[in-house]
Amino acid sequence: MTKTIYDRRESEARSYCRSFPTSFTTAQGSTLNDAEGNSYIDFLAGCSSLNYGHNDPDMKAALIDHIAGDGIAHALDMHTDAKADFLTAYEEKILKPRGMDYKVMMTGPTGTNAVEAAIKLARKVTGRSAVINFTNAFIAKLAKKHGALLIVDDIQAGCGRTGTFRGNTHAFVTARVAIEKFWSDKAFEEELAHKATLITTGLQQLADMIPGATLKGRGLMQGVDVGSGELAGEICARAFEQGLIIETSGAEDEVVKVLAPLTTTDAEFRKGFDILTGAAASILETTKIAAE
Repeated sequence: MTKTIYDRRESEARSYCRSFPTSFTTAQGSTLNDAEGNSYIDFLAGCSSLNYGHNDPDMKAALIDHIAGDGIAHALDMHTDAKADFLTAYEEKILKPRGMDYKVMMTGPTGTNAVEAAIKLARKVTGRSAVINFTNAFIAKLAKKHGALLIVDDIQAGCGRTGTFRGNTHAFVTARVAIEKFWSDKAFEEELAHKATLITTGLQQLADMIPGATLKGRGLMQGVDVGSGELAGEICARAFEQGLIIETSGAEDEVVKVLAPLTTTDAEFRKGFDILTGAAASILETTKIAAE
């Protein structure tokens, strides 16, 4: 069989395309479409980088206008009109209503950037230089006992899922729209609390199907520890076959994780969880038959 362009020209250091073996072409909101005409509910959302789903119409319009007008694409930390508009919206809609007086640090795109910045800040504040790192530990009581700063690497949360990135002017344009559209009042925040309950309820149904399974996370970042990376992987793979994109996480990939866009509708959540629990039931039944 002739190799695809991906097999010929992509390295073997690939991950997501192995879990979701199709070619995606278009997307809107919480839906992804592939070249074969199949639609998928997206419970991955670019590892939570797509807070407001795919191609939000208002953000898209603002970005198209910016690009069409030869707006700046990237400016490092230089001043631009797009940055000023973003900072103004951030100040007026986020900081002032909450009585906050924060400065903005334009962060980088990777976990490495976050850790490096945190270490530099900690050394500056404490005057110390030593750093202690633990794997799979929750380094708070110990830090408090010795008067050390606790640094939390907020992987896949992007500074609380804000998306801010140093110098990316296109991000400033869409972030300004996001603030003005979703955070000008309490309505969206209250809606998220409702959706968090939907997610907890849906995941609890999955957990109830699997002995010893437990819920993890909070808000719109939740998952179920099913106790086995193999089982979690099988559930996610079967869910993909049924039209749901969802991945695993955890030290052994044992957690079935939901990172859906914040704008996902109630109906999409319910349909997604129906697919997820159906996939789990199918896998568990197959496992039971095999054992017998």
